[in-house]
Amino acid sequence: MVKVYQQQVKLVVQLLGLVDTETCFALKGGTAINLFVEDLPRLSVDIDLVYLPDS
Repeated sequence: MVKVYQQQVKLVVQLLGLVDTETCFALKGGTAINLFVEDLPRLSVDIDLVYLPDS
C-alpha cells in the first residue's frame, strides 16, 4: 500500500508542474497541506484546485 501511495504522490507532483504554468489556479485541500506544510497521514491523494479569475 505504501508503494501505491508513493506512486500516486509522484504522479500528483508531476501534474502540479503542469498546473503551475497557469496562474489562474491555486492548489488547496488536504493534499496541499500534506505536500507543502505538514506530513499528515492520508489514505488518498488528489488535486483540489480553485480558480482565481483576473480581478
